Amino acid sequence: MAIGTGGRLGYINGMANSEKLLRVANVGLDYAGSAGNGPVAVLRGVSLELARGETLAITGPSGSGKSTLLNVIGTLDRPTRGSVFLEGRDLSQLGEAELAAVRNEQIGFVFQAHFLLPQCTVWENVLVPTLAGNNAKRAEAPARAERLLKRVGLGERMTHRPGQLSGGERQRAAVVRALINQPKLLLADEPTGALDRAAAGQLAQLLLELNREEGVSLIVVTHAPDLARKMGRVFELADGALAQCD
Repeated sequence: MAIGTGGRLGYINGMANSEKLLRVANVGLDYAGSAGNGPVAVLRGVSLELARGETLAITGPSGSGKSTLLNVIGTLDRPTRGSVFLEGRDLSQLGEAELAAVRNEQIGFVFQAHFLLPQCTVWENVLVPTLAGNNAKRAEAPARAERLLKRVGLGERMTHRPGQLSGGERQRAAVVRALINQPKLLLADEPTGALDRAAAGQLAQLLLELNREEGVSLIVVTHAPDLARKMGRVFELADGALAQCD
């Protein structure tokens, strides 16, 4: 079956699926102001929905709160107001231990910096998130890690350490690490920001291919217009408010 260009439709088991995976409902986040001043609103009533298998880009000027919004969606920060629902579950009602389990098992993170452990091999780095996972996934993880590393062109680099890889290779390893626990949602914060144009293009294409192959929903925060255009929908965050681009 043909796949929609640029990830515009998510396909799982050969069928289009419009079921909502994520719902962000009127989220606001304030930071404490300087002495004598009130709180500073970073996010103001942000709402969005994401279907299973869908791709979405969030753009906007530096300092507009894009990474903050991604951190709220990924439960790294708690919102001051509003809620984030993952598969209908209100994450604001969960305790820290439950949120840690959600981050480990249901959400994958890719950042501008790869954050690979320099003393570990690529294969070992990919397996790190499975150390806190459930026994079933942990048992399957070594074979899955090998398969995914070969899929992204790192089959011959599995025993290398990060310092022996190019920037693009390190970021591909970081993507595999984010996918090792079979998350439902992949959050990528400026994933191509530290790469040259060729490596950035290759990584963007890889993210879309893995979105389709793994059935994982994808949200990308980016300053790169080329990457944003490849996503199914594009939003802009400005002055703490989110609006969909035409």
